[in-house]
Amino acid sequence: MHLSYRNFIANNTTLYRLLLVFSAILGVAFLILQYQGWLAMEAIGVELKGNPSGSFVYVISGVHAAHILGGLAAISVALIHAFALTHKVTEARKLRFELTLTYWHFVDFLWIYLILFFTLQ
Repeated sequence: MHLSYRNFIANNTTLYRLLLVFSAILGVAFLILQYQGWLAMEAIGVELKGNPSGSFVYVISGVHAAHILGGLAAISVALIHAFALTHKVTEARKLRFELTLTYWHFVDFLWIYLILFFTLQ
């Protein structure tokens, strides 16, 4: 996402769009893998309504997945702008992209924190 933003600023339309699409694909892939993780947890007997520890993992990872959905909504708008509008760096478009980028950086930081939190327990 950050590289897409840098290419947007540099007026490299092709790479900006390609990296934006790649970022969206990674977001969707994460959600698919998260769902598969939930199925794997359920398969080994860790259920949402079972042990509170298991429920905690579902809730925390579910909240993170909700943030990913919010990010995918923002990136969807960015994709519409990337492909529907002529590539022109204006202050409004730059700010909109920076806000989307900041949101994704927050989600990235949150994911790193959660991985560390769950693995160091």
